Amino acid sequence: MTLVSPARSLVHSLCSLRPLGPQRVLVQARHLQRTSVRSFSFYSSLLSHPHSPSSSSLQFHLRKHSPLSSSFPTSSFSTIPSITLSKMGQSDAVAPTPAPLTSTISADVDLSSYDDEQVKLMEEMCIVLDRDDKRIGANSKKECHLMTNIKNHGLLHRAFSVFLFSADGSKLLLQKRADEKITFPNAWTNTCCSHPLNVADELVEKDNLGVRTAAQRKLFHELGIEAQDVPLDQFHFLTRIHYMAASDEVWGEHEIDYILFMRPQHKEFVDMNPSENEVSAVQWVTQDELKVILEKGVKHEDGIIVTPWFKLICDNFLFTWWDRMLEEGNVAKVARAEEVEKIFRL
Repeated sequence: MTLVSPARSLVHSLCSLRPLGPQRVLVQARHLQRTSVRSFSFYSSLLSHPHSPSSSSLQFHLRKHSPLSSSFPTSSFSTIPSITLSKMGQSDAVAPTPAPLTSTISADVDLSSYDDEQVKLMEEMCIVLDRDDKRIGANSKKECHLMTNIKNHGLLHRAFSVFLFSADGSKLLLQKRADEKITFPNAWTNTCCSHPLNVADELVEKDNLGVRTAAQRKLFHELGIEAQDVPLDQFHFLTRIHYMAASDEVWGEHEIDYILFMRPQHKEFVDMNPSENEVSAVQWVTQDELKVILEKGVKHEDGIIVTPWFKLICDNFLFTWWDRMLEEGNVAKVARAEEVEKIFRL
């Protein structure tokens, strides 16, 4: 495909940033027209550029996907092949073409009272699923988190939850979501929770590579944790949970959530530089300290709130997995085949 000239110019500009080494580049291509095809063309061309950084250090944040117009029918997507991404550490991983919008669900919700940066993030395109975790399309983060769409249309999207441990496995990193967050503000939760996006490298399902790539991107975005401290091959997938929860009368979650453990060994605690717009506090906790937080969260004691997905994971799985990790001495041995293959409906 031929890349439009503004995008080609941006590709060459980005490639000139290669001397930054491990520093991750966050690309905000807001001036490009945001159709799924144009985004895919831009993304594919950047990956194939002879001087492009590796995708593990280059992060795309293509925020402004526009709905497909009548002059660009959905059937056009059948002519766009999948591409092989040779720079993702897995040469045989095939990235599907980002999907078109499959729904015209839209609600007139006034976002003027919310934080500007968080409102912009609501334009990101989430991966829309059926109950069996099959990709059926894409829709905006805003539409996917409106309770009217969740209740009336069953809108369901893919998500992930990262649990990052200290080197010895004795402590888990928690974050408190910032007051600026639109859903579940000021709530304590696991290390990082977010969504893979409808972009090529986050759609790769083999070995859960797309989800792991998204997790690495968001650990940097939210907590300032560099990619080299959380390598893709050190994320360990345990299972998926399917849950629904309301944040308030307007917003909520309806997700199939991929659970990822990571226990880096190169330093006791990873270095962080949290974004104040995403995270208001962080804390490394032992099992006993976490149980106190959870108990207070149930009663809202001391103003403590805990996100519903984090509580579900703690109540059903976390402490068993945590003990197993410590007993085995290896986070790679935590997963069990029967859990990996199942979607738990909670």
